[in-house]
Amino acid sequence: MAISHIPEERKAQLTAIEIQLATAPDIRDDLKTKFGYGENKFFDLDLFEYRVNNSREDIAKALDLEERYDLINTLPRHSVGSAFRGHHDEDFFPEYQFEGLFSEEMNDMIEGQRKSKGGRKGVEARGHHLWSLEEIADIGELKYGEGLTWNDTTSEMNEKYDKNWKTDTVRMAYQRNKHRLTDEEE
Repeated sequence: MAISHIPEERKAQLTAIEIQLATAPDIRDDLKTKFGYGENKFFDLDLFEYRVNNSREDIAKALDLEERYDLINTLPRHSVGSAFRGHHDEDFFPEYQFEGLFSEEMNDMIEGQRKSKGGRKGVEARGHHLWSLEEIADIGELKYGEGLTWNDTTSEMNEKYDKNWKTDTVRMAYQRNKHRLTDEEE
């Protein structure tokens, strides 16, 4: 793709993308080496766990990408993302196509896992409780399975989970989250 016909403000962005795509296969290979590709029978599992537990920024720092590849600003983070995802677009920089470490489905699953992890931490850091499916199922079982009142259900929940929830909190938690339960759990 020639960038000579593109306005100046877009040239810098496209150059950055080109650098990202050019360095990503090397980063992919660095990660393969780090986790023993071809030698470690748990390579995929180890790499998956590493990616779930580390942000792209953390991985870029651990691999010292700014220094080793002279990457600046957001390029280290984006290059790590490309190393995991690969580049398969035949119309956009087709000369840089390569296979990533994981499939698109696996990358999407990891992204969802990382978001839910960060989401839970953020909610709890703000002093709110994020209700688990087990807690919601327990509320339903106490209220509708055993036929307890909302006050008694709340007392049982507070005792079981060593909390001090108010009745309205428990009732609203169930009402807002019961759709997450399967038919067997309700």
